[in-house]
Amino acid sequence: MITLASQADIPELMRIFNQGTAYFKALGIDQWQGSYPEFTVLEQDITAKQCYVKKEEGMIVGTIVVSLLEETCYGGLKAGAWRYDEPYTVIHRLAINREHPTKGVSYELLAWAERVTKLANRQVIRVDTHADNKGMQHILTKVGYELVGEVMLDDGGQRVVLDKKVK
Repeated sequence: MITLASQADIPELMRIFNQGTAYFKALGIDQWQGSYPEFTVLEQDITAKQCYVKKEEGMIVGTIVVSLLEETCYGGLKAGAWRYDEPYTVIHRLAINREHPTKGVSYELLAWAERVTKLANRQVIRVDTHADNKGMQHILTKVGYELVGEVMLDDGGQRVVLDKKVK
């Protein structure tokens, strides 16, 4: 079942994000290194009711943030162009619990993002990821996202961006 995350979920979510940080570091990917995502980011996501968790047997097996707020850095791409110029939702911080991998959780969470998008009367979803995060890019393109360009994040990091129109 996928539900909104609660403040009580933060310690488990931090553990999952720390797993992701270690995983990226082992692969030499400069994503989620340092203190990001930190406690305050998760707290803000939960307060804004945009952080969702998938639980199995009471344990979080995956999480995703689906935001209805526009990303300021998405206003001007470094390279490429968005395919759709209409209100959009943004996917942030998709992570899977590596201690309890369950097949297909990433796809379920992405389908959930589409549901949230439709419920908000929107049709477009945008997402960014590190250029070296080929696993995430593969998952996204497999479910219909298309690589559209590159963006510079507010913190100076460079990311590739993808978008999708949901039906």
